[in-house]
Amino acid sequence: MFSSAYKYKVNQWYFRPTDVFLASYPRSGNTWMRLLLSDVIQHLGGEKTQPGGNVIPDVYKVDIEDWYRNPRIKIPFRIIKTHEPLALISDYRIIYLFRHPADCLCSYYHYQLRSPRFRENNSGIDGFCQNLINQWCGHINGYLEAAKTGSDRLFLVSYESLNINPVESLKNVCNFLDLDITEAQAQIAVNNQQFRQVQTLSQRGDSQTLGFAENGGYQNFFRRGQINSSTQELSENTRTIISHKSQDIYNQIRELESQQLTNINSN
Repeated sequence: MFSSAYKYKVNQWYFRPTDVFLASYPRSGNTWMRLLLSDVIQHLGGEKTQPGGNVIPDVYKVDIEDWYRNPRIKIPFRIIKTHEPLALISDYRIIYLFRHPADCLCSYYHYQLRSPRFRENNSGIDGFCQNLINQWCGHINGYLEAAKTGSDRLFLVSYESLNINPVESLKNVCNFLDLDITEAQAQIAVNNQQFRQVQTLSQRGDSQTLGFAENGGYQNFFRRGQINSSTQELSENTRTIISHKSQDIYNQIRELESQQLTNINSN
């Protein structure tokens, strides 16, 4: 949907019933969560961890079967990054990351600016965000409707919650995955994968330490990582259009996220 369709189709033949998908619309915190979970996975495997060190594959870029022959990955299931809509992965366990649409789309715009073709033909940040807000709504809505059924195979995580309390968010995700981690282990992962530290790795182009290579380089990959940064970039008209189309959907999915957390804390 958003990247190499060929690689995705090849990998799709080898999906397993036990696979877990780390899903999101682009620029919603997927890579940060991959790094946090990778830190936990390696820590549970007895390794000393450091900034970077991703061990969770991107379904659009690598051969999943080859990737998971890595003996360092010592959990009994595979976690796979994807940006696909729910309809294509609905039979699997899913962690769904979502982000306020204005921030998400602004970040996506700057990510796309890495492409010379995009730079030549783009209509500016306001036009880009206005053109994609319906796509964002459609992506979110599929997962929202599934969450409304109370499915125990879908876990919601907002970028906002992850940003404000990453230790708690990481522990909750690990609980969903049945990975038994301590508060101290979660804190180590968060300390290792702080935004500025992984941003520094990306600015150096250190793909080996990061654990993933990025087509077109890493510029603007870890850009700001802030909440409400879009208010400084978008016109009032664009913010109004985004709010009109998406605020109800966003509010609903945040409420369902809150309900999930309440259920976790009450058990």
